[in-house]
Amino acid sequence: MARYFDKPTKRLALQRSGGKCEADGPLYNMDEGQRCGVNLGNGVEFDHYILWANSRDSSLSNCRAVCPRCHAYKTRTHDTPKAAKTVRQRDKNDG
Repeated sequence: MARYFDKPTKRLALQRSGGKCEADGPLYNMDEGQRCGVNLGNGVEFDHYILWANSRDSSLSNCRAVCPRCHAYKTRTHDTPKAAKTVRQRDKNDG
């Protein structure tokens, strides 16, 4: 299980995006159905839509080509707190 996306997956995600940020909805600080759509020519990052730590999924269906601003927002407000909660729950279950 790879934690990172391989090059073919990244290429397909970028192709699917049409060169525009795929971030959309509340996870990325937008209204439901709203898409960022910023041009990815100035920078692209590949985001696990569902945390890799929780999904173990690095497939195209879990990959989003997003701008650095959207990726940073989701990481800061959703991914990091959720990962910390997962660790706390695991530690609690382990005693």
